[in-house]
Amino acid sequence: MHYAELHCRTNFSFLSGASHPQELVAYAAKLGLSALAITDLSGLYGIVRAWEARRKLAVATEGTEPTLPRLLFGSELELDPIPDERNARQPSDALVVIARHRAGYARLSALISRGRRRVAKGEFSLAQAEVRRIGGEHLLVLAGGPRSRLLREGKAARHELSALREAFGDALTLELTRHRRPGDFERSRALYALGRELNVPAVATNDVFFHVPHRKKLADVLHCIRETMPLAEAGRRLLPNAERHLKGAAAMQALFSDLPEAVAFSAEVASRCDFDLSQLHYSYPQEARGLVRRVGRRRPEAPGAARAGRSAGSNACT
Repeated sequence: MHYAELHCRTNFSFLSGASHPQELVAYAAKLGLSALAITDLSGLYGIVRAWEARRKLAVATEGTEPTLPRLLFGSELELDPIPDERNARQPSDALVVIARHRAGYARLSALISRGRRRVAKGEFSLAQAEVRRIGGEHLLVLAGGPRSRLLREGKAARHELSALREAFGDALTLELTRHRRPGDFERSRALYALGRELNVPAVATNDVFFHVPHRKKLADVLHCIRETMPLAEAGRRLLPNAERHLKGAAAMQALFSDLPEAVAFSAEVASRCDFDLSQLHYSYPQEARGLVRRVGRRRPEAPGAARAGRSAGSNACT
């Protein structure tokens, strides 16, 4: 069985991810993953480094490595709190959005730019309604991860998922995660059952923060820097274990032994994406292209050339 990790942040998710894109790509290849989605928080920061790392790895292993993981390009969008929530500091929701095609990459880039430009540097503000309006064409949308409202809505989760299904259609997939925390198994089973009821497929991810387990110590330090607190006082604010590392197909199958189809579905979801950064080229505005054409036709003239040309013309007429 093949497995594709569809939810992974890098150290470009500032003070959150604890592994470089290069490390994640190399370890994904070692694990034999069929694909790896780079989904930094509310941005596309790590995708270029990851793409360059895969390209170099392909050259270095040519003829020896059977397959390298395909790279998918997306972002985990942190969405604004709804107006009646008391704690406005925390995002009320999060959706993982991945570009299927170049047009999807353009839509995702525009969304991120909109969320960044309206607030101060380093902040992000985007309402779920804005994401819903772009629909699911050319995109993959994962809902239900650890920071999703679907896990906190209780009986209202049905209404929330129905609204997402209406907005994104077949582009929507439920994300199931299990990090060996209390209630993980029950929550994922309940979400899976709700998805079956509303005809929304489910896929297993590990919501990766680092490539290997021992990087959890670095992740703890980064968290404390972000929250400006001593490590000794962080307590339960830290990740409870080191489960947020990249895992191969066998480890994910063991974790989801009751839902093997959710693990297998990851590779199928990844296969829908054909966008690659190599498809991007400079694209000038129409006005600039016209200016280049006009300037390109004109040749610089030496001093006096125009006058000499006119004289030659008048002499030719006489």
